[in-house]
Amino acid sequence: MGEGIRLERENSILARIENWSHAISIFKKYPVFGVGFNAYKFAQEREGYITSTDRNHSASGSDSSFLLVLATSGLVGGLAFCNLVFQIVKKLTRQTQKVGVVALASLFALLGHSWFLNSYFYLWILVWISTLIGLSINQSQEENASSS
Repeated sequence: MGEGIRLERENSILARIENWSHAISIFKKYPVFGVGFNAYKFAQEREGYITSTDRNHSASGSDSSFLLVLATSGLVGGLAFCNLVFQIVKKLTRQTQKVGVVALASLFALLGHSWFLNSYFYLWILVWISTLIGLSINQSQEENASSS
């Protein structure tokens, strides 16, 4: 039986925990502004987590979108990111039309998934969520304009 179908497998769990601990360690070393966008793999190399021969695309990010934001942009970027998400959620919770409900549900699903995988920064997911949020806000503004 292959490793991928065994429910009691531990390798991927342990690898993810190790990846998270690397991101937390880098964040602790650069807590205010982080290591900078697109510099995460170089920080991992500097800390000895990877070698220059290991430096491929998978070394450019963490397994958690939130930890990646903290490691690359520090507390300043992390707070700005959380504020952006909070403002979007606040605006979407006022929506009553279907697009707003779908956008809010999609955003919560994305945020939950982003704790365990770097899914927030996949281009096609960003396009999907941005489109839903934009449609929702636009529809809300049109409703407000027509009721005035």
